[in-house]
Amino acid sequence: MKEMAALTLGDLRQVTRDPVLLMSMLAPVLMALGIRFGVPFADTLSREKLGLVLTGHDLFLMSFLLSGTPLMLGLLVGFLLLEDRDEGVLAFLAVTPLGKMGYLGYRLLSPVVLSTLFSLAGFAMAGVEAPELGRILPTVLVFALEAPMVALLMGAFAGNKVEGLAVSKACGILFVAPIAAYFLEGPLGWAAGVLPTFWAVKAFLASGAGEGVYWLYISVGILFHAAVIALLLRRLNARAS
Repeated sequence: MKEMAALTLGDLRQVTRDPVLLMSMLAPVLMALGIRFGVPFADTLSREKLGLVLTGHDLFLMSFLLSGTPLMLGLLVGFLLLEDRDEGVLAFLAVTPLGKMGYLGYRLLSPVVLSTLFSLAGFAMAGVEAPELGRILPTVLVFALEAPMVALLMGAFAGNKVEGLAVSKACGILFVAPIAAYFLEGPLGWAAGVLPTFWAVKAFLASGAGEGVYWLYISVGILFHAAVIALLLRRLNARAS
C-alpha cells in the first residue's frame, strides 16, 4: 500500500507539472463542457447563417465523449509508464514488495476506475440524460477498457516519450468508431469492427434496444479488448526482458 500511495502522489506531481499530462486529464471535462455549451451556440449560428440544425445528435456526441475519455486517460498513463521506464522506476519496483505485476496492475486498473468515474460524470457535465444505470454502467466499463489498452500500446511500441507522441497520434484512429457506428450502414459501417471501441459504441447506441443485441455487443467488446490487452502485455513483457 505504501508503494501505491507513493506512486499515486508521484503521478499527481507529474500531471500537475507537465502541460501535456494535465491537458490529458482535463480533456474529458473540456469535451463534456463543449457539448453542453459549445454545441447549442454552434447550432444557433448554423441555423441563422446556414439554415442547418446541429442538435438532435446527443447519442453521437456522447459516444464521442465516451470514446475520448478513456483514450485521453490511457495516453496519460502511457506517458507515465514511459517516464517510469526511462527513469528506471520499473526496475526498482520489481525488487520491492509491490513487484512488477503489482505496478502493472496499478497502472492498468487506475485508468479504468478514472475513466468510469469521468464517463458517468460526463453525462451530467454535458447536460445529457443518461440511460438507466443498469444499461449505461456495463457500456461505460467496456469503454473504460480502452484506457489500459492505449497505455499498453504506448508502452509496447514506443521507446521514449517522443515516440510516444507518434503512437498517441496514431491512436486517434479510435475516433473512427463512433463516426462509423452512428453514420454508416452496411458493410462500410461494420468494417470499423476491427476497432475494439466500435463494439462499445454499438452497445451504447443499442442501450434502448432488445436485451439480446445489447449484451452481444457488450460481450464482443469485452472479449475483443481483453484479447488486445493480453497481446500487448505479452509484447511489453518481451520488450522489458
